[in-house]
Amino acid sequence: MKETPFLLGREDLVAKFLKLPFLKSFGREYITQMLKLSKLRKYEPDEVIISEGGTDRWVYVIISGKVQVTKQGKDLTLLEHAGDIFGELALVDTDPRSASVSSIGETVCLAFNASVLEEVDLRDSAAFYVIIYRLLTEILAHRLRMTNEELINAREGRDLMEMYMKNEWYHKERE
Repeated sequence: MKETPFLLGREDLVAKFLKLPFLKSFGREYITQMLKLSKLRKYEPDEVIISEGGTDRWVYVIISGKVQVTKQGKDLTLLEHAGDIFGELALVDTDPRSASVSSIGETVCLAFNASVLEEVDLRDSAAFYVIIYRLLTEILAHRLRMTNEELINAREGRDLMEMYMKNEWYHKERE
């Protein structure tokens, strides 16, 4: 991984980041403050960004490239759009990381240090927190909906398999 220093004073990046889906809800002042707590990180192909069980507090926004999210070595999802966010639970708690994330191809991320969020110096820090937590709830709600769909599909598959197995046993007993 290669990383920049903290992005304090990088006004040239504010307009670019205001165009990303996750960050576009923030105003210029909030992005400027967020950059003080952020770095740009460049990952080579197949490089681990987050390790399951780790305890860092960084939140990532994809600038370019894509990442694979895995849990216990099994693929969960692929994030491949500029503005996709991962590691967002670091905004909520200090529990160990629940999944691993690795780059697929060269990937560049904005890495935001959530552990120093309290240091944000804004006239209206409450508004900053409201925006962050509103975006976080939207992300988590979307992921919960996806998980619910996958659970339903898995249960339907299990039910079909059970029906098939019962039917197969029935036919063997009749022979």
